[in-house]
Order: sequence, then C-alpha cells, then structure tokens
Amino acid sequence: MKNFLINLVLFSLAIGIADFCWNKFVPANPVYHPEAIILLFFLITALFHYIITKNKDARPQVIVRYYMSGTVLRLFIYIIILLLYRFIDKPTMVPFAIAFILHYFFFTAFEVISLLKQFRGQ
Repeated sequence: MKNFLINLVLFSLAIGIADFCWNKFVPANPVYHPEAIILLFFLITALFHYIITKNKDARPQVIVRYYMSGTVLRLFIYIIILLLYRFIDKPTMVPFAIAFILHYFFFTAFEVISLLKQFRGQ
C-alpha cells in the first residue's frame, strides 16, 4: 500500500503539472478546478485501492466482486458530482465534464495497472 500511495502522489503531481501547463499555454480552453478534480480522484482511488487490497488473500471471485461493486459505486459518485456541478456553475459545465472524464480515465488506468502489478506479483 505504501508504494501505491507514493506512486499515486507522483502520478497526481504529474497530472497537476499537465493541468497547469494546459491552463497556462491554452488559456482559451482551461481545465476548471483542476485541484478539486485531482484531490477527489486521489482520495477515491486511494480509498478503493485500500478496500480491494485489504482482501487480497480472498478468493479471486471475491476480489472481482469488490472491484466491480467499487467501480459501480464510484461511477454513481462521479455522476452525482457532475450533476451537482451543473447546478453550481452551468456555463463551464462542458469543459469541466470533459476534463473530469479525462481525469477519470487516467486515474482508472493507473489503478488498474497498479492492481495488476500487485496481484501478479503474488
């Protein structure tokens, strides 16, 4: 778990630097609230990774069940956040949603790769 958190912090910093560069060099299409997006994905990714790896000695079916139910729960959380954002700041909804989805893909890919490395190493 410690290696995962270090890698997650480094990955989040890299994404933050990419967001900063995007906002600096492409000001016509900024990423709105990148720090909130990154913090949200960092916390949720760390929490669900902890839940999945806590049960790493369980049967593979149990691990798959935890992962799939965690993915569904995360998607519901993310949809609720996007719907709430729509009512808070409607004019920037489309750029925010695009950035949110891109961050979702990046963090999901990071988590899947990390889990595959961890479970194949056993």
